[in-house]
Amino acid sequence: MGRMRRCAAPFAFKNPCNGACPHEQSPRHQRSQPQPAWHAREPHIYGSTTLADVENGLRAQAKELGLELECFQSNHEGGIVDRIHEARTEGVKFVIINPGAYTHTSVAIRDAFGGVAIPFVEVHISNVHKREAFRHHSYLSDIAEAVMAGFGTLGYNLALQFVASKLR
Repeated sequence: MGRMRRCAAPFAFKNPCNGACPHEQSPRHQRSQPQPAWHAREPHIYGSTTLADVENGLRAQAKELGLELECFQSNHEGGIVDRIHEARTEGVKFVIINPGAYTHTSVAIRDAFGGVAIPFVEVHISNVHKREAFRHHSYLSDIAEAVMAGFGTLGYNLALQFVASKLR
């Protein structure tokens, strides 16, 4: 059985507990994160699906794929970088991340992925190439295993399918 974790999307790694994982009870796993308001910000771009809707759908899909899912969301670059670094010590095998605006600005997130050497999928709800020119550049795409853009929230599901195929 595999295990997924999320840093602005999911992390995947082999389950060291074979389904009965005491790590899920730790305070770090129980803390609540501020929820992004993509649907409130620009519903014509991001739709009305909530982060909770995406997470619930991914959890069900992950279960069908024999994976577990942990979700993590932060509006702070340092929180995302810290979570990526934690992933290495937890045996994470794959990450799915929607870095949002940090896509176009964060050398720190790029360096974090380089430092942990964990493969990842970059997901964007909108087609960033159909938007403003500054959104066309990503600090992550050239080191990502795959990039999903413009599929709406379905991009997360497609990314999860891709990760599952890579972990087999």
